[in-house]
Amino acid sequence: MKPRRRKVPAALRRKVREQAQARCGYCLCSEVLIGMLLECEHLFPFSLGGATVEENLWLSCRRCNEAKGKQTEARDPVTSEVVALFNPRRQRWEEHFQ
Repeated sequence: MKPRRRKVPAALRRKVREQAQARCGYCLCSEVLIGMLLECEHLFPFSLGGATVEENLWLSCRRCNEAKGKQTEARDPVTSEVVALFNPRRQRWEEHFQ
């Protein structure tokens, strides 16, 4: 069995940064605007068994990453239905947040 690692290898970090165009997947702020490097975050949290693989990583600013924490779902304030959180790798921001 391959050991799990939290640390993202540099080559994979660069690839994810390029895919995300150096923007937070949640608030869309760029690294230039924020003035610091964005974090490579696990979409399905590492603490819940999420893997450190390309398909499970995306860029996030510290504020969005901390707000999300290890959550994978939340209660919709309008419908009270429990729904999966936005996944910037699989969903389009413009469609999800219309």
